Amino acid sequence: MHLPVGEIDAINMPTELYLTVQDGLNVMAGIFWTVAYVLYIRQSFRDESYGMPLLSLCANIAWELIYSVFYPPTVADQIVFFPWLIIDMVLVYATIKFGPKDWSHSPLVAQNLGSIIALGSVMMVALHWSFAQVFDGDFGQAAYWSGYACQAVVSWSAISQLISRGNTRGHSIGIWWCRFLGTLCVTAVFMWRIYHYPDSYYYVLTPMAAYLFVAPYIAELAYPVVFYYIQKLERADGQVKTNGSVDPHLRSAKNIKLF
Repeated sequence: MHLPVGEIDAINMPTELYLTVQDGLNVMAGIFWTVAYVLYIRQSFRDESYGMPLLSLCANIAWELIYSVFYPPTVADQIVFFPWLIIDMVLVYATIKFGPKDWSHSPLVAQNLGSIIALGSVMMVALHWSFAQVFDGDFGQAAYWSGYACQAVVSWSAISQLISRGNTRGHSIGIWWCRFLGTLCVTAVFMWRIYHYPDSYYYVLTPMAAYLFVAPYIAELAYPVVFYYIQKLERADGQVKTNGSVDPHLRSAKNIKLF
């Protein structure tokens, strides 16, 4: 019993072991990322903030819409991606509900978060849709390139948000662990595929692919260092409640110096 196979697997007719490992890694990736999304939502309501930066949120909504509804690479991908799209709507709600507090320094943004997310998502849908057309029906490869580009945005913008806010509101190490392990499983899937079928996944061996593999992990490995440093400053500044969450009414950590 396996997940529905895609076009490449139907042609290559891989072994039982190959499919078992590939399915296991895909399922684990789906579970880790789903839990990460749920933890984003929980942390948003707990801290009265939001943890997924606006650009990342818009890019993810668009990617999941394109590759779960319009151009799913496989049925298995569609089954995984579509629930993420639904969960994203809860993230949008939390961002609109709590985001104005985080943008109190910029009333124009605070008062128009819904419109900004809507416009940003529409622009990202157009971008992903246009990009998918370049690959002439090879939506698996299109999803690969655009997916890892989105991952780089998610990883680096998470660090940027921590540093710019000077607090850990909306963030948690649990979110990071699930995000990191989920992406690691996806990378392992492609390493498994390229090892067995290099001709079918030739693009994974290109310099651009290597960059997109490495770039997010640099940010992900730096994330806990930045997180714990800022959390330490929060505690020194009296911003952390006894239950470990951040008081949204207290100021950001001051004098942040990373190096």
